[in-house]
Amino acid sequence: MPGQNQKYSLKIPYLTQAEVRRLDKKAKRFLPELLLIENASRGASRVILSRFKFKTCVVVAGKGNNGADALASCRHLMNAGKKAKVFIAAARSDVNTQVKFELSVLQKVFRVTPVYLGSSASLRKLKQALKKTEVVIDGIFGINFHLPLHPFYRNIFEIINQAEARVVSLDIPSGLSADSREVDTAVKADLTITFVTPKRTLLYPTTKSYWGEAVVVDIGIGYEFLKKL
Repeated sequence: MPGQNQKYSLKIPYLTQAEVRRLDKKAKRFLPELLLIENASRGASRVILSRFKFKTCVVVAGKGNNGADALASCRHLMNAGKKAKVFIAAARSDVNTQVKFELSVLQKVFRVTPVYLGSSASLRKLKQALKKTEVVIDGIFGINFHLPLHPFYRNIFEIINQAEARVVSLDIPSGLSADSREVDTAVKADLTITFVTPKRTLLYPTTKSYWGEAVVVDIGIGYEFLKKL
């Protein structure tokens, strides 16, 4: 069932970045990218709603598909009656097509005005928003992240980690590589909703503590099917 979630288990392998990319490429042979984002975000929002009682959330999205997952999840949460503020950890000109689409829907349907992070004033807005919210959704980086970490993102991660709100990371806590033991600064999640399979970095003592509880959500095509293709 698309969107159904499950705890990870030893029956599902912990995949490397290259292995996840191959699965993603296979999935896109059958389903359009926007549909995969929709399936992932619907599943993620269901998990968030089942885990936490809250009225408000803050979404911090990046410029790529992980950011699109977070923005689409925001839409589902707002459909469920939650209030949300959206911050984009990228310049307006740098976001990809999927992020632009998800932002356009939020703006047209819910009158959401995103704040693009970069200036000191925008970071102060993020700090203020985090003081007043109950849940933070981290969609800054996905599996394609590589060290070194730019100071701009280190600052954002530290602001998120100082918040008292519950932190939910999508696919992987931002700042971690899918298959590396190394970490500079990363988002410390209370809950990580990872797509299709858990990632190899979850096994390492140096990075495991950043994940919090880990839950697997499929994207409309499950791992057992994809690995046969």
